[in-house]
Amino acid sequence: MQQSDWSMTEPEQIDTNNLAVPGMTQDGPGLLGRQARLSEYLGSVEKDVIVRALRDANHNQTRAAKRLGISRRGLIYKMEKYGLKNPPSSRRPQPTM
Repeated sequence: MQQSDWSMTEPEQIDTNNLAVPGMTQDGPGLLGRQARLSEYLGSVEKDVIVRALRDANHNQTRAAKRLGISRRGLIYKMEKYGLKNPPSSRRPQPTM
């Protein structure tokens, strides 16, 4: 059995300084402010990742969902959850005769 490079000789107390998450600070506003909740932070990150995936897939929901590893329906649910809308169609309306 191989011995690890580190060992704890006495119990350590973990506080928020040990769990640094960008935007979640005790003494400064940070990205989300002092009152930020983990769920709000994760929601913000998830929304940003979805927006980036949609942009990279040229707003093709099927390709964006595949890149994210979720179903298209799951992507649509998350888009609705975060108030994300499809961009206006770039197609020109067909002329009427």
